[in-house]
Amino acid sequence: MSVRVDFYVLAQANETAGLQFACKLAEKAYRHKQRMYVYCADQATAHRFDELLWTFDDISFVPHLLQGETAKYPPAINIGYSEPQASYPLILNLSHEIPAFYSNSKRVMEIVFGDETQRAATRERFKQYRADSCDMHTHQMDKY
Repeated sequence: MSVRVDFYVLAQANETAGLQFACKLAEKAYRHKQRMYVYCADQATAHRFDELLWTFDDISFVPHLLQGETAKYPPAINIGYSEPQASYPLILNLSHEIPAFYSNSKRVMEIVFGDETQRAATRERFKQYRADSCDMHTHQMDKY
């Protein structure tokens, strides 16, 4: 079975819109009781996303752990910048490269935003996923 890869193309190219949309994807996964790993490019991005999950919506609550934190009952949403110790059915990729461990999941979500350089890098990831025979899907998100 191939990994499903969903590309969400945002109308707005700015990073804030992209991270806000990522929060909504994490919230949706939590509400549907799905385990998700949010893969970030680096520690700073992981911390920024961690903070944003607490503040992106006044009435939303998305329990999550940041890489290095522990909990007696770990939540379904985990944020990190290296390969997770466990496998996750969902990966939200916020890095600029394909996670080396993506084939251990059922689905990868990529958000297309940023300047032309970032979008070109996303197109290269799209080509690589397609070459790896992934089940490809693209969604135009006009609202974002």
